[in-house]
Amino acid sequence: MRRHSHFRLAMALMGFVLLSSFGAPEPQALCALRDPVRQIARLFPDADAYESLVGTVGQETRQGVAKRLPFTLHFDELGRHTLYVAKKQERPVGLVHVRSEAGRWGLVEIAWALDMDLRVIGYEFQRCRDRSKSALTKGTGREAILHKGFQDLMGLMSDDGGALAQKVNFVPKSARPLAATVLRSGLKTIAVTESVWPDEIAAFRALSLALRYHPEAREAVPYRELFDEKSLGKIKESIGSESTGIHRAGSIAHAILDAKGKRRGWVVETPWELDGDSTLIRWCFDLNGVVRSVGPRGGWKSEELRAAFASLVGAEPAHSFDCCGASGVLVLEVLLGLGIGQPLSSH
Repeated sequence: MRRHSHFRLAMALMGFVLLSSFGAPEPQALCALRDPVRQIARLFPDADAYESLVGTVGQETRQGVAKRLPFTLHFDELGRHTLYVAKKQERPVGLVHVRSEAGRWGLVEIAWALDMDLRVIGYEFQRCRDRSKSALTKGTGREAILHKGFQDLMGLMSDDGGALAQKVNFVPKSARPLAATVLRSGLKTIAVTESVWPDEIAAFRALSLALRYHPEAREAVPYRELFDEKSLGKIKESIGSESTGIHRAGSIAHAILDAKGKRRGWVVETPWELDGDSTLIRWCFDLNGVVRSVGPRGGWKSEELRAAFASLVGAEPAHSFDCCGASGVLVLEVLLGLGIGQPLSSH
């Protein structure tokens, strides 16, 4: 996988001018933005830089998409593709990925803007000859697609993915075929992006969160296995073997480094299940294990949960978890996983 870094995008001519860290022009990949500077500026008006990642979409990706969707990639969709990471003052603010989908009047090429959780936050047609296009570029047609994730978009489609769901009516009848094409494109975009660049997206997501609390952060690098044999022994010693609801196998940690490669803290993602509801909790720690922030993807299910976890922020670990309410047990488990916590029996 090839990575191309681009630094400051300064205002000039068409709004921005790109300064690349490479002297030669960026190689063009399949499904690339036709004019990255202009289109990233349209999709992310506050962005001042971008980075491009070139990856290969192969048979493994195609098979993975087929498992998630009632349709899959065409063979001519395989090959090299580019993912663009829009940035503002070094902070990743979103992703741009272009995909083409067969429509009634030829290929429909769309530049999709996604947030770090792969929800749609914008899109622009690069190519579309369908006269009903305007129904998808403004009003209810556009709003119905924005802020949607994979499952939300799936809910707008028929079971076979060939059309809109029967009860879905956010566009006129004449625009329904194009709307279905757009949704198929969006679903493929999310599935492919998640399949080809999972590690890069996780690192950018961690860096984006870390920069809110560690302004000197410049890179998020994968940390060791969070719950290894050693840390599991400490967890068992401290809180027993009963599950806290954390899915340990799916948890990931990133060490946050500054420009000199010095560690400044950690960002951890832990899938968590409570009373049958699953969510992803994101933790940001400083070097001493103090929680700088904690929150779930999509928001807390209740005010009680929000308040319980909010009480952990800023408190010294040694003083916060002796009483060990449910939220305290969770953060203790994560700290022991990182190797910076102490079992309760040693306090």
